Amino acid sequence: MPITARLTSALCALALATPLLAAGPAAAPVALAITGVTDNRGDYAGGRIPRYAKFEITFSIANTVAANLQWPYDPAPPPGVPAGAGLTVNALFTPDNWATTYTQPAFYDQPFDYQVRRGHDWLYPRGDPVWRVRFAPNRAGTWHYRLSAQDASGLAQSPVVSFTVGASASRGFVRVSPTDPRYFEFSDGTYFPGLGYNMNWDHVDWRNPVSANQDNFRAMGANGIQLVRLWLSQWAVFGAAANPWRCILPRCSPDWPEITSAVSYAGRETAIAMSASYNPCMSSGHWLSAPIAVEPDTTYRVRVRVKTENLSGPRLAGQPFGFVAKLTADGNSWLQGSGNNCNDPGVGVAVTNYLGNSDWAEAIGTYHTGPSTYFLSAFYLTLTNVNTGRAYVDQIVMEADLGGGRYGPNVLPKPGANHHQYADQDLSARFDLVVALAEQNGVYLRPVILNWQDPILDSIDASGALTDEHSPANFYGREGALTKARWLQQTWWRYLQARWGYSTAIHSWELLNEGDPFDGRHAALADAFARYMHQFKPNDHLATTSTWSDYPQSFWLACPNCDFTDVHRYIFLDQEPERFNDTALATFYYSRLIQQANQEAGLARPAIRGETGFVEAGDPNHFTRRFDDDIFGTGANAGQGLWLHNFIWGQINAGGLIESYWYENYDGRHIYGQKDQRAHYRAYYAFIQDVPLSNGHYVDAAALATGGLRAWGQKDLANGRAHLWIQNPDHQWHTYAPAARSGSVTLAGFSPGRPYRVEWWDSYAGRIASTEAIAADGAGNLVLLIHGLTADLAVRVGRYRAASRPVHRAQVAR
Repeated sequence: MPITARLTSALCALALATPLLAAGPAAAPVALAITGVTDNRGDYAGGRIPRYAKFEITFSIANTVAANLQWPYDPAPPPGVPAGAGLTVNALFTPDNWATTYTQPAFYDQPFDYQVRRGHDWLYPRGDPVWRVRFAPNRAGTWHYRLSAQDASGLAQSPVVSFTVGASASRGFVRVSPTDPRYFEFSDGTYFPGLGYNMNWDHVDWRNPVSANQDNFRAMGANGIQLVRLWLSQWAVFGAAANPWRCILPRCSPDWPEITSAVSYAGRETAIAMSASYNPCMSSGHWLSAPIAVEPDTTYRVRVRVKTENLSGPRLAGQPFGFVAKLTADGNSWLQGSGNNCNDPGVGVAVTNYLGNSDWAEAIGTYHTGPSTYFLSAFYLTLTNVNTGRAYVDQIVMEADLGGGRYGPNVLPKPGANHHQYADQDLSARFDLVVALAEQNGVYLRPVILNWQDPILDSIDASGALTDEHSPANFYGREGALTKARWLQQTWWRYLQARWGYSTAIHSWELLNEGDPFDGRHAALADAFARYMHQFKPNDHLATTSTWSDYPQSFWLACPNCDFTDVHRYIFLDQEPERFNDTALATFYYSRLIQQANQEAGLARPAIRGETGFVEAGDPNHFTRRFDDDIFGTGANAGQGLWLHNFIWGQINAGGLIESYWYENYDGRHIYGQKDQRAHYRAYYAFIQDVPLSNGHYVDAAALATGGLRAWGQKDLANGRAHLWIQNPDHQWHTYAPAARSGSVTLAGFSPGRPYRVEWWDSYAGRIASTEAIAADGAGNLVLLIHGLTADLAVRVGRYRAASRPVHRAQVAR
């Protein structure tokens, strides 16, 4: 159950169990205390934490008066938030005996047991919740830390503890280069190319976060695919927009949650609303939901807190009616379809008693799992066999009976309808596993954390009241004001930093997907978000937001704390046929266009096109199938994936735009799926990874190409380097075998008469084909001669220090 509910229930039980004394002195209040402090230094060789590795502290908090353990203590919150209801728990770290200090928030955590059962990831909650701090120390030496906790009763601190940090091969966190803000680099100054794409919805699978994702992450790491954008907001860890409790078709339309603030349990503000005529069944099991992990041959107690009104029945005479929770007899089938509708009597197994018209009450019952049952497909809330009426559900609990009046943790994800007041523990544990996979494979995540159409957050008005009006204005809040909606978002921001901020595998946080680029409130919220996340040094991450296709410089100027700009723009065949048919030009054009816009506005920061794709007919859902012969064809010149090859190599231009392709695996097409095209990324990554592009010296190569050749790239004259992609521009996904072209490519500005090492690269295999020394002429021009080019090649001028692949977490842990 949510933390609020668990603690409230515990406090109520304590109050009822404690006798009132008629006389005698008042008992002294029991002080807030931090107890049982341990850490994970034993996971590392010699007990030394490798620099940038996860240092995790685990402990307990005793005697708190907080009503919500996932809220920070705030004695003066905005209207609508109860004062002093939370608990602020932090760790203070120092590498130099308190001359420098860093604050990292702690988070409340339910431990989970992870195993693979019957071919699926099985995450099962075990034991009591604990507090954790996760931190990545950024320098070697002796460190100290101290824990603190504050609630309305006072402040508690732990003794100071020391630990030792050793060297590691990790490059650290990704940041904006201080010497060339077009680019990202690691903490050690190494250039971060940022090749990657979107993985939307369940393309990063939350049902099976390890078994369904590990091969994909390994393939990305092996192919130099570093940067993955995913919508953590779709995982429903926080907020209501993607929560798993859904109406069961065909009765309701659309298949979307019913959240109401008109009726709610005290302090909870929202409830799941059910109607006999509209949505008599709500289920946690559907394509958005992970199976519910259970233990075999175990009795579970089921409790649903619900209010019912105006129920009438029975619809079918002689059968029970009312609100009741159900499962299937085997736990793994579905209650849906003709003759099997979940609101019909006799369908499914009732796991609570039937409730008629009642104020807030608990429907209670039990369910015993079978001898080989490890998963339940769904849990059903039903208005069974009723003609009319409504139900309002506050929380749903299913907990193992441990005997002796003891019960285990709740096994149901998103158990409370107050989705804006807590972060879900089950779903958080799943994302823990994905972050670990990213760390192990050199993949960097760019999570989208919120949905500006969240049906709770966008209904909270300026007074802090929940209303029937859903508006972006409510979500964004007033500029310069801390509204309730923004305060609640900050609880989520704090949780993100506390739970995952330690990880170097987080590239950045994206506030939301496609906010309005012309709404100043959006810019103000994004700026406040980025400013908030930047406070957590040295584990702070990049932060920004994204907008739809327009790119007004005024928006990004109004967000000075946003670390990079992000625009979404697709290439439509009917609007941009030249760039649709020349995918290298599609990235070159927008890269230079955005670079020019940034220069004109004084926006010194990187740019990402966070969504793009090649689209048929004015609708992003209609991604092109014109690449099919290029991808799947079997002829002599087909099946090369030239559209992707050219799109990747086109990013060599001086604009610096990072492309994040949208349709990475739609209908098995485009980048991987039925045919894996990701080796094209590997070839470019092998070429570009050693180039110190972020050193502040690189400028447009301004290559002069003859013979109809195309030559794009950059040069660093201070260090005698250049890199180019040289293409026969007729070599496109729709023209596989153009006539060969010959000519020259001239680079100006080199030292006259000086010989330079020139590497000729196979741009498909990603390796050096040959090397030679070429001397610049008397005018400092370096002339490259090209003979009979039908496709493309790449060139590097100068000497490069090979970039060793970083050692990942799995390799440094003992």
